[in-house]
Amino acid sequence: MPEVNKKWSIVSSHDSVLLNRGLEDVFQFIAMDFFNNYQLISPQVCELEKITPGDIRVGVIARQVRIDEGYRSEALFRVSELVPMRKLRFTSLSKPDFEVCYLFEQVGPGTRVTFKFDTVLAVYMLPFRGHIEKIIKRGGKQVVANLRVLLETGNTVITTSAPGAANGPVSS
Repeated sequence: MPEVNKKWSIVSSHDSVLLNRGLEDVFQFIAMDFFNNYQLISPQVCELEKITPGDIRVGVIARQVRIDEGYRSEALFRVSELVPMRKLRFTSLSKPDFEVCYLFEQVGPGTRVTFKFDTVLAVYMLPFRGHIEKIIKRGGKQVVANLRVLLETGNTVITTSAPGAANGPVSS
């Protein structure tokens, strides 16, 4: 994430969940099988394309198209850090600047996953900071809720990106 002197231009969401699944299973599902499972974890992603061939590793580049509350965005990003059983980090290669990080911690027989999303708002977006912050925070909570449903029940999640709609995991 680029250095920013004005902290008011950064919007963040940091959420965590304690899952009743072992660390190896959770890390495999989220990190190693990222390109198979990301659209399940974040159903707002309607397109996901791995541009760099091969297995997930630092340097792999991908492209995503998302629809969040009716707003379509496209982003190019790369795997910037991959530490087995500890961390998976992505950094944007396109505007807006963002960074996504999944942290993994074994807690007894379970695993705590912390999901972090940080973005730097462009000057023209600052008047909408409050609304953007609500969307980002709601999205972070949705990611960890979806992880619980997917990893603990094996069910899929259904979410809508319609403005004002209640977004939540639904067992199928």
